[in-house]
Amino acid sequence: MTMTDVIILAASAGGVGALVGIAWLLGFRRRARLRDESVVAAVMRAHEPGAEPFDIGMDKNGLAAGARLRDGRFAIARPVADGVAVRFFGADAVRSVALRRPSGGPTARIVFADLGFPPVTLAFATSDFPSWTEALRHATRSA
Repeated sequence: MTMTDVIILAASAGGVGALVGIAWLLGFRRRARLRDESVVAAVMRAHEPGAEPFDIGMDKNGLAAGARLRDGRFAIARPVADGVAVRFFGADAVRSVALRRPSGGPTARIVFADLGFPPVTLAFATSDFPSWTEALRHATRSA
């Protein structure tokens, strides 16, 4: 390995480090949390005026929330960087819904049919699942 190779390797490593640092500064980390159902409902309404979420189920760590809408669709909200991403969808947009009851409380894992919105796992603080999770699972199975 020559001195030129070492310089090129060091410059490349520095460039990669700079890109990782910039990504971190732009929101590669997750700081936002969902803490309150009224905030989740407000965020969903802000993303789609006229949306009427109800039966909101929140992850106990504030990492995601889901709801059923009055028009029969569903919505998922999840913190992304310093904001919140919201997806409104019908049951046909979901590949699978797995409901489990580990010792820490009920957990739902929702896998979407497309790759545009990664799977969502919600660990609920309540003793039972919100009714929208059962409705979504039933609708997914019957589709």
